[in-house]
Amino acid sequence: PNDLALEKRELRNPMASTAGKIFEIFHTNGEWNRRATNDGLSDLLTVVYTTSPVPFNPNTSLLSHTIETSRNVPGLSKCRSIICCDGYKVAESGHRPKDTKNGRVPREMADNYETFVENLRKEYIENPKEYLGDVSLMVFRQRQGFGFLVMHALRQCTTRFVLVMQHDYPIMRKFDCLGVVEAMLSLEESVKYVSLLSTSTLNQKEKMKTMKRSSRIPEEIAVEKFTFVPLYFWYDKPHIAEVKFYLETVFQGSVSRGQFIEDTFGQVMRKACKEEGSGGHARYKTYVLNDGKCVPMVGHVDG
Repeated sequence: PNDLALEKRELRNPMASTAGKIFEIFHTNGEWNRRATNDGLSDLLTVVYTTSPVPFNPNTSLLSHTIETSRNVPGLSKCRSIICCDGYKVAESGHRPKDTKNGRVPREMADNYETFVENLRKEYIENPKEYLGDVSLMVFRQRQGFGFLVMHALRQCTTRFVLVMQHDYPIMRKFDCLGVVEAMLSLEESVKYVSLLSTSTLNQKEKMKTMKRSSRIPEEIAVEKFTFVPLYFWYDKPHIAEVKFYLETVFQGSVSRGQFIEDTFGQVMRKACKEEGSGGHARYKTYVLNDGKCVPMVGHVDG
């Protein structure tokens, strides 16, 4: 049986004047799975899953399905997984928020979410899935928002790259993730963020041509079977990125606690790229992955 460990850590929020216990982290040792894999991807990539209160709670099937779709990609399920459960605020009595994006939820939803988190602990920590590698469960005491969930998870990564997944964006088809990471390694400083192909990025090449200063748009980069198409936006939806670059580039003041990256940093980046063309894009190094198949790699599902 796997040894289980509970580790409580204190982190200081670099954008706040006060600090305290931000999260609890539970993990399995995962060594039995790491020994079983020999494809190299688990040494290079960590998968981060983010989740927060939704009406579907306490059922875990939305997130569990997304995690299970990692099996569509060779070697991905054996990488370390970090599941981030955001905190929340209970709405005032009699007030029912229209949505939960601001972190305020009715008492009933809060109770269901607590049960959901406990169900995750039982499902992934106490009874580890044989198809998964090491799993860590980060449970946050207060609402962080997508951006800060990712930031804290990145600080737990020991690999050079990360694949960020949202709970409602499963993987739809097979692709060569190891090949993508190896291509990013070969390109050194050219490509730091790769958005997985989705319905909104299928025609990215044509979209780039319509941009202002189109004569100054960056060039596509071809590496073996992949083409990296320039992207003037940092999408929150599933993407692969270099951990160090992510921390040093995104979290430098544009993103505050409770916010999404694409609503803040993404807008700053888009403006810079539109105004400066390839010169602006060179600072962000963001691309869409094209592996020659005009079929989305990821897709949104309602939760």
